[in-house]
Amino acid sequence: MSDYAKYLQVKQREDGTEFTTMTDDAPEWFRDMVHEAHFDLMPNDWSYRIISDAVGAIAEGVERDDFTDTGIPVYTSDHLQWLSSSLSRMAFCDDALEQFGAPKDTDMLILWGMVAEYGMVYDVVKDAINEQEGE
Repeated sequence: MSDYAKYLQVKQREDGTEFTTMTDDAPEWFRDMVHEAHFDLMPNDWSYRIISDAVGAIAEGVERDDFTDTGIPVYTSDHLQWLSSSLSRMAFCDDALEQFGAPKDTDMLILWGMVAEYGMVYDVVKDAINEQEGE
C-alpha cells in the first residue's frame, strides 16, 4: 500500500494553531476522496483530522472497527468541539439515536455520532485507496 499520507500536510495558522490540508500535488482522485469524506460539510479541521487518521490507519492495516474503537478522542471537551465545529454534525448523532436508541447521557450520544462519522470516513478512504490500487 502506498504512502498516501504524503498528500496531506500540517500547517500553522497565524494564531499558532495547527491544521491539516492537502498538498498542492495531491492527485485528482485524492482530492475527490477528501471532498467526499467531508459529507457536504465545508472544509474543516475535524474532517481533515479524521481523514488523515483514516489514511494512516489504513496504511497500518487497522480495520474499521478498531479505527472507530480506538481512533476517537475520549474527552468530553473533544466531543463537544467536534459537534460544535459544524452543526450539520448533529445529523450523525440523530442517525445514531435512530439506530441505537437513547443513550445513558448526552456525551454518549455525541460519541455515537463521532463513531458514525469516523466509520463513514474510513469507508470512503478505504474504497478510494482500493480503487486506486485496483483491488
